[in-house]
Amino acid sequence: MQLFIAADTTRVMRFDDASAPTCAALTSEIERATGIPADAQILRAGGRLLRSAADFDVLTSETTVRVTHRLCGGASKKRCQHTECSAPALRGLDCSRCSGVFCAKHRLLEQHNCKGLADCKAELRAANQARLESERCVASRVA
Repeated sequence: MQLFIAADTTRVMRFDDASAPTCAALTSEIERATGIPADAQILRAGGRLLRSAADFDVLTSETTVRVTHRLCGGASKKRCQHTECSAPALRGLDCSRCSGVFCAKHRLLEQHNCKGLADCKAELRAANQARLESERCVASRVA
């Protein structure tokens, strides 16, 4: 039996087999020729999806089998890194102190027990002290 395998829009290969093609033989031949792994192949013939051995029985001589590559799904959602929370994390609001990703409830340093909280408070106190000292009013004494 002769089959035509269309791997992409420009390449058509011929598959010759004396008997009816099996799923394993066809997928291994496609893997060898195209480099698409057997578990990532999607095979269609005549608009039908070829999944089982029963689907391969309907193939006739000179049928064109179209091969596409299975697409991987999107990235998994980032979840809050707080110990007791699994809510979706907010985009663009990563903690600058511990580089953690947190939900709306745990986005503040105090809420997620940030390791950099003590350093942050010390920096803020020093900056506040410097600002207050620079704004200090000095009054001249009237004698």
